[in-house]
Amino acid sequence: MVWSQWIRRRALVGIVGLWAATGAPTAHAAGPASAGQRITDKIGEADGARTDGRLAEAARLYGDAHALIQGSEEYRGTGVALDVVLQAARLYREAFKASARDYALCRESEALLDAFVADLRGRGQAVPSTVSDEQAWVAECLADAPAPAVPVVSEPVQTTPAEPTPDEPSTAPESTVVPPSPEPDDHPDPTDDTEPRGRALPIALVGGGGAAAVTGAVLLAVGLPLRARADDYRSEVLGSPEYLQRGPQDRAAIEAALGSYVDDERRRGVALMASGGAVLGLGVAAVIVGSIQLARARPGRRDRSARARLDPQLVLRPGRLSVGASLRF
Repeated sequence: MVWSQWIRRRALVGIVGLWAATGAPTAHAAGPASAGQRITDKIGEADGARTDGRLAEAARLYGDAHALIQGSEEYRGTGVALDVVLQAARLYREAFKASARDYALCRESEALLDAFVADLRGRGQAVPSTVSDEQAWVAECLADAPAPAVPVVSEPVQTTPAEPTPDEPSTAPESTVVPPSPEPDDHPDPTDDTEPRGRALPIALVGGGGAAAVTGAVLLAVGLPLRARADDYRSEVLGSPEYLQRGPQDRAAIEAALGSYVDDERRRGVALMASGGAVLGLGVAAVIVGSIQLARARPGRRDRSARARLDPQLVLRPGRLSVGASLRF
């Protein structure tokens, strides 16, 4: 495949040189001969770039050779032009595959093929299938290309200044018209969108306080009967036949173990009740504070609820925890 392409390129250069040497009329011997030489030199540069692996540059050089051919009536629309265009299109394809999907190469190939096809149709010639195949590949390539960014141009906004009265001409610049700022409203609109955000914290306090109150009540309910249950268990063991059949030493050991068990349960019950009372008190306080905040957030109730004051009361006594709150207006 490589040798066939090399032979084809060499034959292409030879055809152009032969055409330049023998195919021109005598009256225009200098012009076409120099055009043919330029075409031959450009194709030679493209061959060198392709040999060095510079595929995109080689494709563009073949495109330059096609531009020279289009400028000469002797070579325009001939098989030489077709071969040059096909070489450029195939090199564009190879360069695109070797690059990181440079869609600019596909657009350059599209422009070259469109110009060649337009020239063929202008001459009434049919489009070769090989050219149609290259156009199909270019269309498939550009179908995946991202859309080019369209620059957004913002138009300047023109403001119309107020016309001065005939008695008092305006001396202020036209661009310094500043509208008066509105006065702050002491009575905000009840439909203001900031109202839901102001109610979020009170709702959270009421919900969290309710959950804490329930948790504290559960802890109180669990810790309160522990001492009584331990005493009942102790009485049950001491009155059982198995205990009465034991010796004095075993009875003393069992009574000591039962006493330790009852003390542990009592301490555990006290700890649970203390924790439950504290959590319950905090939960109730949170519910009260949240309710007050919700009342203040209601439209028409702010002036009255603004004077509301919550006085929490927490009294810790030996064996008892008292939690309360007083609401004053």
